[in-house]
Amino acid sequence: MKIARICTISFVCLLCLTLCLATAAAFVPAETAFAYDSYYQQMPGFDDEVFTALDYGLYWYGTDSRIPKKAGTEGANFDPNKPTLIFTHGMKITEGYNRRDLVSLWAATNGLFADKGYDPYMYYDEYYQILLEMGYNVGHFYWNQLAEISIDEDYRIWTSDLYDEDGNDIGLNYFVSNNKGKRTLGDPAKNPHDSVAVLFGEAIKSGLGASYNKPWRLVGHSMGGQLVLATTQNLIYQKNAGTIGQNLVPERVSLVDPYMCNTATVAGMRLDHMGGKEIPAGTWTAELCADALADIAAENIAVDAYGGMSMVYRNYEMMTEASIASTEYAIAQRGEGASDLADLRAQLTKLEGDRARYAALTERIGGLACWTHLTALADKYGPQSHCMIIDYYFTTMYEDEQTDNYGNVLPSLDSSTEYIRGLRGYNFRQVKREGSIANPFYRHTTDFVKVDARNNPITNILTGVAEGYQKATVLDVNDEVVQEAAIDQDGRYTLYSLDNGVYTVRYEGEGKTTVNEQLVVDNAANGNRVTIAKVEAPQKGNDALTLVYILIVPVVLLIVMVVVIVVAAKTVKKAKNA
Repeated sequence: MKIARICTISFVCLLCLTLCLATAAAFVPAETAFAYDSYYQQMPGFDDEVFTALDYGLYWYGTDSRIPKKAGTEGANFDPNKPTLIFTHGMKITEGYNRRDLVSLWAATNGLFADKGYDPYMYYDEYYQILLEMGYNVGHFYWNQLAEISIDEDYRIWTSDLYDEDGNDIGLNYFVSNNKGKRTLGDPAKNPHDSVAVLFGEAIKSGLGASYNKPWRLVGHSMGGQLVLATTQNLIYQKNAGTIGQNLVPERVSLVDPYMCNTATVAGMRLDHMGGKEIPAGTWTAELCADALADIAAENIAVDAYGGMSMVYRNYEMMTEASIASTEYAIAQRGEGASDLADLRAQLTKLEGDRARYAALTERIGGLACWTHLTALADKYGPQSHCMIIDYYFTTMYEDEQTDNYGNVLPSLDSSTEYIRGLRGYNFRQVKREGSIANPFYRHTTDFVKVDARNNPITNILTGVAEGYQKATVLDVNDEVVQEAAIDQDGRYTLYSLDNGVYTVRYEGEGKTTVNEQLVVDNAANGNRVTIAKVEAPQKGNDALTLVYILIVPVVLLIVMVVVIVVAAKTVKKAKNA
């Protein structure tokens, strides 16, 4: 009877403890270190020590393991008699020091499909496996620690001319994971003093070998799109200088939702990959991309680009519009006698001049590559489409040929290089098929129309000002999160790809009361741009309520646990006496 009593009490205690832990876990922030594990990081054979020091380079996938092996190391799967595809990722903010991904984002894509009520993914989950079966070498250039940067630090792709407050050349800094798994700054003495494009170019030359003579291509996603452009320009430069052969210049470059911004360079910066050529101060990184595209086109290299969110591949346009909106708002708030009014008006004049600058840039970039603008996909999935477009690009090799409204066959991964070359300057825009409720992720469920490079307007740009807050969250009528945007130090934020409708914008800031505002989006009435300039209806935030749950609920459960134990003990005692 004593054993039964002990077992009963132990079971009840364990059950109550589990309930307490589960309740507390529900309120623990999900963004812990566990949230940043890569697909293969926890697999047997993965060397986690790559995150305790600076590691970047070309890794080859193989059929024997899901974990790629670094080029030049034992077991690295590279066959010089096969064609090659090399992929590279983009920015890895807050995760670069401890995360590496495979090419496919199949798991995430499937989750997004489910959220929208669509069937699961219909194609293979890992593209490198299929490409290996098709006879390709498949590589992945990892620069994740060097890519743990903000969106306005993309210039490090092009230059390493970076200095500290004392004017010392510091090169490219990076982060590592220390022996306790925490993010720490890497050893400054080991900072690279070459741009990422130079590092990538050297990895390619070493990985392929001087005598490699098979067709090969580069594929870059997001900020990696900039990287493959700069790297290809670097290889062309070396070829023209006679240091490498034509065989080490790719025959094709594919850009997957490439990040192109109006980050402005400063005086003294030079193009590392172009022999230290000086960059005029104030040059946008998007303009550097256009220059690289021009050099690539002159070499008759095929370039196909797949743009989803216009705030990514036309960020230079979005950033300028956001600045114009906030400046107009600031002017409207000032009286005629305000001391800074003249400066604000001068700033607005400059920004309006930038409109002409980005119009010319958009036309130039659109004419130097073959573009597929995935408007329907971006409208459906919003910012989540940015990574989904990786999967879109690779799944085009499974789908049947699709044509636009003129009968042109749409570009795809397996289009011939010659065909992609012939499409330079073509721009295709994806549109939702009338009456269709099918998933716009797939080409065959949507229509495509041929457009001029400039006849592809950005839609649904929403710019707002909410001074003193750090984050704006858009919720639909069901209080589900639609989009989030960071609010900069001037109170500005930008939203995009919102369908017409009524939303709530929630403004949040550390130590501040949460404020909600109603937002009505009518793109036709507002010329595809809405300026939000007022916050109302203050209400208490949820921090206090969350704290109550975390503190009170476990205490209540503990009391219940004690009561249950007492009752169980009395029951056992009665049974024993009986």
